[in-house]
Amino acid sequence: MTDIFDELEEDLRRERLARVWNRYGIYVILVAVLIVVVTAGWRGYEWWRVKTERSAGEQYATILTNLDAEGPGAGTQSLEDFAKDAPEGFSILARFRAATTEAANGDETASAATLRDLADDSKVPALYRDLARVRLAQVLINAGDYPAATDAVKSLAEDTSSPFNRSASELMGLAAYAENDLDEAKRWYTQIAESATVSQDMRQRAQTMLSLVERITAQEAATVASDAEAAAQEASGDAAASEAATSPASDDASSATGATAFPMPSAGGAADSGADTSTSGTDGGVSFPMPTGTASDTVGAPAATSPAEPAPTDTVPEAAAPPEAAPEADAPAGNATEADAPADTASDAETPADAATEDTN
Repeated sequence: MTDIFDELEEDLRRERLARVWNRYGIYVILVAVLIVVVTAGWRGYEWWRVKTERSAGEQYATILTNLDAEGPGAGTQSLEDFAKDAPEGFSILARFRAATTEAANGDETASAATLRDLADDSKVPALYRDLARVRLAQVLINAGDYPAATDAVKSLAEDTSSPFNRSASELMGLAAYAENDLDEAKRWYTQIAESATVSQDMRQRAQTMLSLVERITAQEAATVASDAEAAAQEASGDAAASEAATSPASDDASSATGATAFPMPSAGGAADSGADTSTSGTDGGVSFPMPTGTASDTVGAPAATSPAEPAPTDTVPEAAAPPEAAPEADAPAGNATEADAPADTASDAETPADAATEDTN
């Protein structure tokens, strides 16, 4: 009895499985075939890729050998043609090598253009685009275009998460140093020297550049101080020369010859002192009497003199006889002494001046 029930249960199970297979069996077969096809296709692609890359590698090596054989000045057309059809990795590598060859040939403009194309190509992985920017900055610094080099790596130098952050910072410092911006160069090299993530070689280069920047800064400070001192001395010399040029000529003549200097009288003073102004020039100038006798022993000290006083007015009529007395001029020679009286009187008139000179002495 039990065997009959077991056989019936097995028959029912077989029928259920047959219905499931009839319904889903085709899908199972398709999935299995798809797995086999995909696996075979992947393996075939791997074989083709390896073969293509191997062939590209051999072709790239041949191009490099030819370039080395040509030596300096070798063209890059073969590399450019290879990069157009080569696999992605070899294409990027060929473009980098073309830029390097152009820079070695002295064509920094063409090299910079090639590197810019790499940096702006969205099909190139970001890592290689950043590397192209770093290489571009190096080429621009060698070409002397420091602002363009700074623009090329500034974003990398400010992005601390970039794998090229420290290399970009080093190039920023080098560009600033080349532009004689020592403060900016010192800032970038200080960041590198104080960073714990840089290599020992890079830290040594940064420390060397910091020492060089500090030495140049000290030399410039010393030069500025020397120039300022020289300018001050020159200004002092110019002031002394200007003062000497504007001193009175009479002081120069007096100091040169040792002659006695006399003050110039004014017109009002001459009139008040009663000096004779009849000898004044026609231009309105005032004459003054020169002292008589020898100069004083004291060099440079003016001698005190007073103008001679005119003869008393009561003797003047005697010097000139009236018209009616003219016949008396024919008198005998003995009377001539009377006519000479005015002269004697004039000589007597000089006595007050001599007395005044003696009083002054």
